[in-house]
Amino acid sequence: MPQATIDGIDIQYVVEGSGPPLIRNHMVPSAAAAATWPMRSGATPAARVTAGPITGSTRVACVLGSPVRHSLSPAIHNAAFAAAGRNAVYLPLPAVGADDFVAFARAIGLKGASVTIPHKIALFDRVDDVDALARRVGALNTLKMDGARWSARNTDVEGFLQPLRDRRVPLQGRRASIL
Repeated sequence: MPQATIDGIDIQYVVEGSGPPLIRNHMVPSAAAAATWPMRSGATPAARVTAGPITGSTRVACVLGSPVRHSLSPAIHNAAFAAAGRNAVYLPLPAVGADDFVAFARAIGLKGASVTIPHKIALFDRVDDVDALARRVGALNTLKMDGARWSARNTDVEGFLQPLRDRRVPLQGRRASIL
């Protein structure tokens, strides 16, 4: 199980299959949140908001994980793409495994991915460049594809620690698990 000490706090990643999960990595919208994004019956969240038709020049990005159908990320990103007038789409992309994802992503020319469970560790050895923080904690959550070259980052740790720093929560000697 990957772990590191950052700003005096011990951080470890807990992935499904590495032991009994305390909390599974699921984002389930509240009834109020779901009501603000009307859906056709049976549609995935990506269909809630689209940036326009997908053509050969559309930049494609995704949230990669298993499961991902419940994620609100496609609706959020597609709304931002539409508001910015970008020819881009952000889709939920379930993958059987890391090799399955890599083959598919390369075949369609994917431009980027937000990576979630169970692929944060599995994709680590399949990218060209890994930032220092991702290397330190042994997990990635953001992929950028530039042609055949892939780079990876970890934004989980900063996303977790910054609100604590902003509130001056003492971190030295504390332990945290990112699920």
